[in-house]
Amino acid sequence: MAKKPRAHDQSATTRKVLIIFSAVIIIAAAALIWNNRSLSYAGTLDGQRLPLAQFEFFANSWMEELWQMGIGDSPDLAISMAWSDLVDMHLTVNQASALGVVLTDEDFVRVDEIIERNNSIYTIETPQGSVNLLTEWGFSNASFRRFVEMMVLQGKVFDYVTSYVTVDEAEFQAAFEEFLDEHYLDIRAVLVNYIEVESQDHANFVFSQFVQGIEFVQLMREHSLYYDPEFLMVDEEGNTVEWIDIRATAIGMDFEQLLAAYAMEIGEVSPITELANGNFAFFEVVDIEDMDRDELESFFRFEFEGGFEGSKRTEYFNNTLLIWRQDANIAQNSRIFN
Repeated sequence: MAKKPRAHDQSATTRKVLIIFSAVIIIAAAALIWNNRSLSYAGTLDGQRLPLAQFEFFANSWMEELWQMGIGDSPDLAISMAWSDLVDMHLTVNQASALGVVLTDEDFVRVDEIIERNNSIYTIETPQGSVNLLTEWGFSNASFRRFVEMMVLQGKVFDYVTSYVTVDEAEFQAAFEEFLDEHYLDIRAVLVNYIEVESQDHANFVFSQFVQGIEFVQLMREHSLYYDPEFLMVDEEGNTVEWIDIRATAIGMDFEQLLAAYAMEIGEVSPITELANGNFAFFEVVDIEDMDRDELESFFRFEFEGGFEGSKRTEYFNNTLLIWRQDANIAQNSRIFN
């Protein structure tokens, strides 16, 4: 899902990433940039040059994000996303005047905070002393301030353009029900007393003891491989918690077996099941806990993947961006991207 345009507030982990992807190696494919300062722009938008330093900033942000996602060795993807971000920001900011969107005193306070935070984050210590990567990328104090102002203004234009987007409640409810179906296993906890043993014969013997009237929990204590009283939790009332979430057992590793467990009722006992690890198990459903529906609905509306309403606004804004792109003359600097 596309993200709402916003000023880039980097996390504390950025500092570590910057050390790894420091100055010269942030984007290996763009090594030429570092050796030729005359290449000061990444491309043009309706004849307006798009500063290379801004492109570097977006590229670093994407390298960090891809690295955190486990696909950090993707400079081409980072470059592509950075170029898209750069063009989208300028396309959006260029509409601000016509829409009557301007920065307020409150916005300028936020700009100051973002500048201070980024100067701290992007200053790294090297054996030769402190290095501010913003300067290395070609930013001056004034140009970086203008860049941050543009990012904040971009967010305000987004809010203005999407302020007219309405969410159809029937559509929301249909999407919410679909969300509940898709995440059924995540929003319900099936709590069980669980017995796992090494052989079919042992499992048959324990099960027969249960059929003869011995309490399931007693058999679990005596026979289950993974029952260890030293590792049991205590609830708020001081009671020892012996049940376990079915997803934390070996049965939880098998989707079909997990679905069967979720179809059971409180008090039911499963048949003996052979596990992928070669052991055998069966369990008693002790309790079933569902997340609060109102909390889930609020989560889906406002938070999940940016929130349902947020996704609608982002979709609308992206469609608007497509129109702006079609009417614009956009060109990359071939000396950079080749």
